[in-house]
Amino acid sequence: MNNLKQRKKLLDDYQNEQQNGVISDADATKLLNANLTLDRNRLIAESNYLHALRAIMPMEQALRAYQIEERLNAFYLNDILGVIHLAK
Repeated sequence: MNNLKQRKKLLDDYQNEQQNGVISDADATKLLNANLTLDRNRLIAESNYLHALRAIMPMEQALRAYQIEERLNAFYLNDILGVIHLAK
């Protein structure tokens, strides 16, 4: 949840810094690096969570939990990315 909140803030920052998809090289670099860090942190958190599930449930159920989480994340990102202009 914390990762999604940080990603929303990052997208809001992009929305504020760009003008019709035009953004400076420095701002683009900053936003890209921050986004890649969030991606890496999300993968680490998911990996730790799924390994912890191994102790309390069969891996088949853990896989299902992972699939559900991926779908929820896709819905969320689709919702917030739908209003963001692509960089030019």
